[in-house]
Amino acid sequence: MQPTFGPVKPSASHAVTAIVATLGILAVAIARLGNRPAVPRFGPLLITGAAWALNTQWTEAVWVDFTPMQFVQFPSRLYGPFSLGVAVAAGYLLDHLSAASPTLRRAGWIAGTVSAGSLAYASLAGAPLYLGTSVPHDVGPTALLRTEYNRDLWNGGAVTGNAEFTPADVDIRVSLGGRPGTPRGNQIYDREYPPGAWIASTAMAYAGTARVTELHRDGLRFDVKVVAGAPGATVALHQLRFPGWRAYLDGVETTIRVPDYDASTDSRLGFQLVDIPEGTHVVTTVFGSTTPRLVGDTITALTTVVVARNFWRRVTKVWPTESRFVDIGWVMASVAASGIACLAVGQLGTEALMSLPPRSVPAATPNLVVADLIDHAWSGRARISSPTGPNLGADKFVDIGWQLVGPLVAGRPGIVEFPHGGRMRQWLYMHPPSRVAFDVTVTDRDTFFTAGMALRPEAWHTDYGDGVRFAVDIATTGSQPIEIYGQRLNPRANVDERRWVEVRLPLAAYFGKSIEITLRTDPVDDVRNDWAGWGNPMVVVDRTLLRPENGPDVPTNVWPRPTFR
Repeated sequence: MQPTFGPVKPSASHAVTAIVATLGILAVAIARLGNRPAVPRFGPLLITGAAWALNTQWTEAVWVDFTPMQFVQFPSRLYGPFSLGVAVAAGYLLDHLSAASPTLRRAGWIAGTVSAGSLAYASLAGAPLYLGTSVPHDVGPTALLRTEYNRDLWNGGAVTGNAEFTPADVDIRVSLGGRPGTPRGNQIYDREYPPGAWIASTAMAYAGTARVTELHRDGLRFDVKVVAGAPGATVALHQLRFPGWRAYLDGVETTIRVPDYDASTDSRLGFQLVDIPEGTHVVTTVFGSTTPRLVGDTITALTTVVVARNFWRRVTKVWPTESRFVDIGWVMASVAASGIACLAVGQLGTEALMSLPPRSVPAATPNLVVADLIDHAWSGRARISSPTGPNLGADKFVDIGWQLVGPLVAGRPGIVEFPHGGRMRQWLYMHPPSRVAFDVTVTDRDTFFTAGMALRPEAWHTDYGDGVRFAVDIATTGSQPIEIYGQRLNPRANVDERRWVEVRLPLAAYFGKSIEITLRTDPVDDVRNDWAGWGNPMVVVDRTLLRPENGPDVPTNVWPRPTFR
């Protein structure tokens, strides 16, 4: 039978240290078995022995057949407890040698120094760490393997799945229906929720009619200001729901949920959803600690404080009698223990602060929504040019409303059939030929114009229609407008265009300048059934939609390809 588990064995120096320390402390513990203080010395022996035994091929049946072992996941996970047991056993042994006689004390220091040096050499010099520039790095800070991105299985529901660091809410099954070529793995996110559909790669109106007017994203905190229509809406955050995330609606804690299981893709995607009532609200999600994590870190912090205290007590107790070499060693150990204790207490304090409600703490980052063209049009700050004049209206060539592109899926309000990223959006209706221009100042190099282009579903099944040409012009002060983007859409003829087709244009070339952005819809040859518009046309700051150079291609509706710099 092919072995299921093949753990990496410890280095020779690690093994020798473990054996010597274990045998030595076992002899001491047996010799002092009648003394109660000797009993705790069996603890590190049990830890060391059990962890080492479970890293052998002989115990493979335990990992395969004993269900609770799935929570440990892999034999290599036990090298932490194993190393801790060896360290404690070696510490007990050195302490015993130090108390037995001056000769053994000196021998113990020599043995400890040699052991530490050999372990350091085995861990550092013998590790496969290649720093040369000529050595290829398959995985690095700018690398994402295509096979990792495109793999079929992405099962977070079982902790022994390949995606061990994925929340249990994420579960993407292998090759949907056995159909080869069906997008799986991370590709499902791109198909179901295209990158351009997320405003500033941060949030979207998942269900209902809702406008995102402000976005703040600061590491492990999201702040989203939303105006929701009746009877309410659902906001999606571009973040998986790991344990520790909390949501607040206008400063009051609320529930984070995730998308339901989707039979059409045979998957659960696990990102955050927050339901909001009608009106203007601020949704805040922040990552903090959990109760088990706080309890564990509290125990760790208290342990480090006690260890540091005992070290300093040892220093003050033996200072007049011990040799100078031993004194210096204990002082250095005490200083190191105190530093570790301070780090542990600081970490605990940080986790406790992160877990507090953010009611009185405003968002620390600027608003990622630089300009909302629909808001500009409503308030008269946009310049409209069309055959019916510069005004908005249901009987005009230019109007503002809500548009759902595609038929509804039963039981999933606000979600369309293909792709599911084409939810209800506020849109700027522009029957060709029409122009809408607005001004904006580019104050950040990571500024983009984003929007979704579409024709109404009524235009998909008409007797005639040759589509609409969408275009974006940009002009700087004193210059003529230049077309930087143009695309013809004809969903009547092209089924793949029966959706929001995303456009995402970088504005870094205009950094520090005031520019005029003009959206155009032009007829091809005939204006019949040209019911076109732009969904959520915005200028945003976006620093998160990045892909590595050797990673998979971003979907074609995101242009140009955003990569790591």
